[in-house]
Amino acid sequence: MSLNETGAKQTTWWKKKDVKQTALIWVIVTPIIGYVATEVQVRSMGAPASEIMASTINLMRIFTWAAAPVAGLVFAMSATVLLSKSYYGDSPPPEAE
Repeated sequence: MSLNETGAKQTTWWKKKDVKQTALIWVIVTPIIGYVATEVQVRSMGAPASEIMASTINLMRIFTWAAAPVAGLVFAMSATVLLSKSYYGDSPPPEAE
């Protein structure tokens, strides 16, 4: 830990428990979201009737996988916040000392 200008302890953000937990959930959830979302979309559309429809389905697969990390990060952040011990504001938070 290093000290900032006021002499207080300063931890790096990537060493905090909640950041590590969020990163772990993100890594686990991203491929699950990508696979499930791709399969649900493609199976619900049925077989392509033309080459244009087949290329549209492939494009949807690509964009779904491109959006999966963002959806995974949002899910991971939400899960981390909802599963963590909440601070109710009765006194100053422990990080303030």
